[in-house]
Amino acid sequence: MEERHGNYYIKKVDYLGSGEFGYADRVTVESLDRRTKGEYAKKFFQPKDEKINKDPILLEQFRRRFRREVVSQSQCLHENIVPIYLCNLKTEKPWFIMEVAEGDLLSDINKNILTTHDKISIAYMVLRGVQCIHKRKFLHRDIKPTNVLRFKGGIYKVSDFGLVKDTDPKEGSTNLTQIGTKMGTDRYMAPEVLYNAEYTVQTDIYAVGRLIEDLRINDENVLPLINKCTKLEKSDRYKTIGEVLSDFNDISWGSKA
Repeated sequence: MEERHGNYYIKKVDYLGSGEFGYADRVTVESLDRRTKGEYAKKFFQPKDEKINKDPILLEQFRRRFRREVVSQSQCLHENIVPIYLCNLKTEKPWFIMEVAEGDLLSDINKNILTTHDKISIAYMVLRGVQCIHKRKFLHRDIKPTNVLRFKGGIYKVSDFGLVKDTDPKEGSTNLTQIGTKMGTDRYMAPEVLYNAEYTVQTDIYAVGRLIEDLRINDENVLPLINKCTKLEKSDRYKTIGEVLSDFNDISWGSKA
């Protein structure tokens, strides 16, 4: 099935998979002169939970969350953040088009295929991606290995802005914290998130620390960095991702296979 959107034709190739709030198809995108632009992933908003679908107010809350995901992710232009190319947020079943990933970080960790050099590079890419998000005055709020995707050339990019929060009061951010606390993974949630639903830059830093810990980098110098990222008291953690990056860059890695 083919559809036209603006100056492009979009055609479904096959089905990629689904989650709690939608599904994704593999599609081709062509310009009006029929020049193929390549294959992409088209992600649709379609909750599985019938309680959501039958409740107009709740459904609209989640639809707003989907729109927030698309808008915020498209504003974070960085080589380590998955870009969004096309979207339609006004249709009954909103969608957006992004790159097709080759895999995700959790799968790569579980396969035990990453060298120490790979792990260091991945940690650096994640840190740079999150730094961009924070510079745009967003909190990601769901940083974990499954939300870090691998693309051609071994490039890893932060994805899934479904729980994003805008910290700039000028932008009139939609408060979806109540929804957010019901999602995500406990391991990557800072204590203040679990007990008080409190989100700050330090809660993202906590999650990043856990993710770097998951990488199991074989270097004792990285342990103090992880410990500082994951302190129980947020005031004891790094103040910014830039500080984490600075300490990460200061580690003398030597020659790592």
